[in-house]
Amino acid sequence: MSTLANRLGERSEVDSFCVQAAQLVREAEESMHQIISNTRACDAERLAAVEILEAMKRVQLLIEAHHDTVAKGMAFSPVVRSIPEKRRRWRFIA
Repeated sequence: MSTLANRLGERSEVDSFCVQAAQLVREAEESMHQIISNTRACDAERLAAVEILEAMKRVQLLIEAHHDTVAKGMAFSPVVRSIPEKRRRWRFIA
């Protein structure tokens, strides 16, 4: 298989990954809104839903960056900076 055919195959595969990632993020957003609006959900469930959605969005950004790299025909992937995390202070129970 030629290099051009490899790139076209990889590009169509990455295109499908982009579409799938966008769909999964939309579904996760809907689930998160349902969990947040649920009055019986505890704070841990709400926090987990938000953090999972943030992680999924970071993965989507990585997929889109790879898609852009493949589209430009670059030999390497650009670095995608992660969303800065909030620092948490954990209290230790002695």
